[in-house]
This record gives sequence, C-alpha cells and structure tokens, in this order.
Amino acid sequence: MASVHILGSDHDISEPKRRIYVVEVGADGLSVDPLTHLRFTNNGLADVVADLLPLAPKVFITGGGGYDLKATTKAWTL
Repeated sequence: MASVHILGSDHDISEPKRRIYVVEVGADGLSVDPLTHLRFTNNGLADVVADLLPLAPKVFITGGGGYDLKATTKAWTL
C-alpha cells in the first residue's frame, strides 16, 4: 500500500472501514510544477487513489492545485 497521510486525522485508514472518503488530488506536487520542489508522479498519485478505493464503498475525488496546465490536466483525467 502506498503511504497515505490524511490531514487533520489521527485515524488508521485501514480500520474501521469508512463509508466515504473525500480526496483532493493536488497536482501542485508533480515534478514539473514550477512552484514546488516535490517529485510526485501521475502514476504515484494514481497508486494512492487505487489503494484508497477498497477502504470505503464510496470515494469522491476532486482535482486541486497545479500550476503547469498540461501536467495538471493530465493528473486530473487519470
């Protein structure tokens, strides 16, 4: 399972099973983003989302952040 940190939460996301997760997939952490020095990849973001899907019957995913238009558009359409 990918490493996942939920801001403002001290819950173990593997137990108990949640009814819904709301996840913002911020594209500003991608390696090509001009304002950050993070090195996320689209595949890494997709892996984290895939790891969350079995943990709740419903997952609501939104796009967020991103200052490189091409990379942000690609990330949000995964």
